[in-house]
Amino acid sequence: MKAFVKDANLLIDLLEGRIDGHWFGLGYEVFTSSLVLIEITDPGQRATVNALVTQGALRVVDVPADGWDDVASLADQWGVSVPDASAAKLAMDLEATLLSGDGRLRAKAREARLDVKGTLWVFDHLVELERLSFSEAASALRRVLVAGSFLPRDECEARLALWDAG
Repeated sequence: MKAFVKDANLLIDLLEGRIDGHWFGLGYEVFTSSLVLIEITDPGQRATVNALVTQGALRVVDVPADGWDDVASLADQWGVSVPDASAAKLAMDLEATLLSGDGRLRAKAREARLDVKGTLWVFDHLVELERLSFSEAASALRRVLVAGSFLPRDECEARLALWDAG
């Protein structure tokens, strides 16, 4: 079974787009670090994430005591936050795909030869698997953009044009 590790940006995009149920319904093994969860501060989003954890749909992994130095070093080397570094380190340890909406983290993860994908890949994947219709995907993407996501505008506009055309 395919395993994925999510960072906070991607989790928030799924929640803002209201497509978290579609994603977590795919049955993939999905992980995040306990440090990433600290970044989910909106009470409604936090409640949804807590429910996903309780249901076992999202597995939370703590940074082990002997792993803090590695995470801190990775954060420093890559110029990313400690929570983002913890997600990358977890993806490395699990040999999982890192799902991230953070441009710098994605670039550094690619340089380290990690398999990394972003929010738009998740949308495309859900459409490809027919878990989202074109109109559902377009509406969800608009919600994510209105919420302030930093997705690449040109790629979003191309998808919206395609999905709106049906």
